[in-house]
Amino acid sequence: MIAHSIFPTLVCEFNYEHRDQLKSKVFERLPNHINEFGQSNELTANVDLHKDPALVDLFEFASTCAFSYLSALNIDKDLFDLNLVKTWMNIIKEGHTPIHNHADAHLCFVYYVNVPESYVKPINFIATPQPNELFHAMFLHNVTEYNSWNSTERYFEPHEGQMLVFPAKLFHRTSGYGSGTEIESPDISSFYDKRIAIAGDFLLTYSNKIGRSYGLMPATNWNTYSQKHK
Repeated sequence: MIAHSIFPTLVCEFNYEHRDQLKSKVFERLPNHINEFGQSNELTANVDLHKDPALVDLFEFASTCAFSYLSALNIDKDLFDLNLVKTWMNIIKEGHTPIHNHADAHLCFVYYVNVPESYVKPINFIATPQPNELFHAMFLHNVTEYNSWNSTERYFEPHEGQMLVFPAKLFHRTSGYGSGTEIESPDISSFYDKRIAIAGDFLLTYSNKIGRSYGLMPATNWNTYSQKHK
């Protein structure tokens, strides 16, 4: 038998060589990206870290990694612009991030700024649905040994300076310790024992108008309408 793995999922891993300098900048800039309770995430509307001049090098690196991801797929990356539409922090010690995806975007990245030595909780990527599963939960109880065709999850243990790039529609989750309830504090010193990650979403648009049935035309081709102006 010749077995062909035709539907793998590409997750690319990169390492940022200036991680220590960036970590210092992030802690310096934290007061500008947290609320009064010491929280910083999508729900606090802190979604514009890419607009902070002190962090510009990280997002230049993220765009380089994203273009490398496209190259790994043999995509003609010269056809596309990457639009970084949202960035935020994920700060975890006790809390958990449930299974979710970023399917309103095209490509996603996560960069690990601070990973305490005692923090070994991974990020888990989940095949939902698993294309080879013949009925629901078939692989959960009936597999004798997991491989690339029957696995439903793949995890990565984070380390400082690591960046992962993956399809935004890919389901994933992260875990914390304890009850899952964070005790928030605006005191910056309290952040050193938490895992701090910066995530972001890219939308791909064509760089120029082009004859294609699929894909987003450049933003210069868009008209924007708002009900509040009517």
